[in-house]
Amino acid sequence: IAAVDGQEQWSLGGSVMALINDGQASLDPEIPNKFCFSGLFAKNDAITTVSEDLLPATKLKDDCYYGMFAGCNSLINVPNLPAMEIPKDAYEIMFTGCDSLVNGPSELPALTVDTFGYSGMFSNCNSLSSPAFIKATSLGDSACAGMYGECNALQIPSNYVLPSCTALNCYGQMFAHCLSLKSTCSIPTSSLSNYCYRAMFRDCPNLQTIKPITVTDTNIAGVEHAFDNMFAMSEEVEAKTPSAYSLNKSIVSSSPTIDLSNCTTDEITLEYDYKY
Repeated sequence: IAAVDGQEQWSLGGSVMALINDGQASLDPEIPNKFCFSGLFAKNDAITTVSEDLLPATKLKDDCYYGMFAGCNSLINVPNLPAMEIPKDAYEIMFTGCDSLVNGPSELPALTVDTFGYSGMFSNCNSLSSPAFIKATSLGDSACAGMYGECNALQIPSNYVLPSCTALNCYGQMFAHCLSLKSTCSIPTSSLSNYCYRAMFRDCPNLQTIKPITVTDTNIAGVEHAFDNMFAMSEEVEAKTPSAYSLNKSIVSSSPTIDLSNCTTDEITLEYDYKY
């Protein structure tokens, strides 16, 4: 703990596992209970940095890190996240509202992510520059829903690719309301699910490039609303950015890279004309 310009600043070191292990951090720690560290440091504006090994647990429980650093407006880095299986809600809104966070993790190594595991994880991080590469091969319902929603500085790297997902609403609103976002990412379409990309880029008024979207799932007829309102724009955002709205409505409607001929009108509403 230090004081800078009269303001207290915290740098968190060691391991949080010491809080529940009599001051000792085990070599292969396991979180014992649901909600174990949920909201532990939430809304603490004094925290500026954390050690890489602050969260060493490799075996997690449901909701264990839910909202752990939510609203920590001075936090500038994140710890390593070594667990390979992410249970229900474990990382949900973990770093939401961390406005000073510029560089998040370059990748998230977990191979299995359960329901809402990454949901809203970095939402409302208004300085965050780019999303993490997701290595998961199994994603649950809403696993990445709203993960980077309202990250107003976010840009997606040109080589960014999402893993395929067969779960409900897996990527719903993942990048919604990212006001500076200029390009979408590559969208896997070999295996689709209900609402999988619903409103994924909703209210992104500065989109200039839409990566190719070509449906290859042969079972598309059984999928409902996979792309519903993917690029929809609310009246509120349109009113604030009328020139961007007009430009990007044209980009979406005329883009030669979107091939959704296998979809029915029940499965997709791409038009910017949609209001909600």
